[in-house]
Amino acid sequence: MTAPLRQRFRALRETQGRDQNEIAAAIGVAQPSISNWENGHRTPRTHHAAAWATALNHRLIVTRNGQLIGDLQDVLPKLGSLRRTLGYSRNDVTRRLHLACLSNIESRAAGGGRLQLPTIDRYLAAIGCRIDLHPSEVNPC
Repeated sequence: MTAPLRQRFRALRETQGRDQNEIAAAIGVAQPSISNWENGHRTPRTHHAAAWATALNHRLIVTRNGQLIGDLQDVLPKLGSLRRTLGYSRNDVTRRLHLACLSNIESRAAGGGRLQLPTIDRYLAAIGCRIDLHPSEVNPC
């Protein structure tokens, strides 16, 4: 995970006056997981990162040049389509990521596979996109 994103997760938690135990309980992981993620010792899978954002009243979004592409969880199953729409070939992205094969990432994402957030972050960066945190919409009662 990019350092700024993990730092933003920590800053949000601290700003809200919440501790790691509370966030861990909200997303169903042990407190050391939150500590490891915030300190960069380990990285969360995308579903944990999305739950982490939700616990902090935020959502993970994908943007390109400041324009919203969509929520990360909605974009994941369509990575190959997004890549093609933006005019990138598999070879373009494979070279940028220094990978032998790109289809594994796209097929795992399309099938709901659990991928590490940094893997998706690098993939999206290779096609000119980024993952960011955005406040969740507040629904008036």
